[in-house]
Amino acid sequence: MNNKQILLSGLVASFVSSAAAGSWNAGDTIALLIGIAMFFVLLLAFLGWLSRRS
Repeated sequence: MNNKQILLSGLVASFVSSAAAGSWNAGDTIALLIGIAMFFVLLLAFLGWLSRRS
Protein backbone atom coordinates (compact mmCIF):
# COMPACT_ATOMS: atom_id res chain seq x y z
CA MET A 1 0.00 0.00 0.00
CA ASN A 2 1.30 3.41 -0.83
CA ASN A 3 0.77 6.53 1.25
CA LYS A 4 -2.20 7.82 -0.74
CA GLN A 5 -4.07 4.56 -0.25
CA ILE A 6 -3.40 4.61 3.50
CA LEU A 7 -4.61 8.20 3.81
CA LEU A 8 -7.70 7.55 1.72
CA SER A 9 -8.63 4.41 3.65
CA GLY A 10 -8.22 6.26 6.95
CA LEU A 11 -10.47 9.09 5.80
CA VAL A 12 -13.11 6.70 4.49
CA ALA A 13 -13.04 4.71 7.73
CA SER A 14 -13.51 7.88 9.80
CA PHE A 15 -16.49 8.98 7.68
CA VAL A 16 -18.12 5.55 7.76
CA SER A 17 -17.73 5.13 11.51
CA SER A 18 -19.16 8.58 12.19
CA ALA A 19 -22.02 8.15 9.73
CA ALA A 20 -23.03 4.93 11.46
CA ALA A 21 -23.56 6.85 14.70
CA GLY A 22 -26.96 8.10 13.54
CA SER A 23 -28.01 11.61 14.47
CA TRP A 24 -25.52 14.42 13.87
CA ASN A 25 -25.00 17.54 15.91
CA ALA A 26 -22.35 20.26 15.97
CA GLY A 27 -20.20 18.39 18.50
CA ASP A 28 -20.03 15.33 16.26
CA THR A 29 -19.02 17.44 13.29
CA ILE A 30 -16.31 19.25 15.24
CA ALA A 31 -14.99 15.98 16.66
CA LEU A 32 -14.88 14.47 13.16
CA LEU A 33 -12.94 17.42 11.76
CA ILE A 34 -10.48 17.38 14.68
CA GLY A 35 -10.02 13.64 14.26
CA ILE A 36 -9.29 13.98 10.55
CA ALA A 37 -6.81 16.79 11.23
CA MET A 38 -5.07 14.74 13.93
CA PHE A 39 -4.87 11.72 11.62
CA PHE A 40 -3.32 13.85 8.88
CA VAL A 41 -0.76 15.43 11.23
CA LEU A 42 0.19 12.07 12.72
CA LEU A 43 0.54 10.55 9.26
CA LEU A 44 2.88 13.34 8.18
CA ALA A 45 4.88 13.06 11.40
CA PHE A 46 5.27 9.34 10.89
CA LEU A 47 6.36 9.80 7.28
CA GLY A 48 8.90 12.43 8.37
CA TRP A 49 10.26 10.15 11.05
CA LEU A 50 10.42 7.27 8.58
CA SER A 51 12.33 9.33 6.01
CA ARG A 52 14.87 10.56 8.56
CA ARG A 53 15.45 7.09 9.97
CA SER A 54 17.21 5.87 6.86
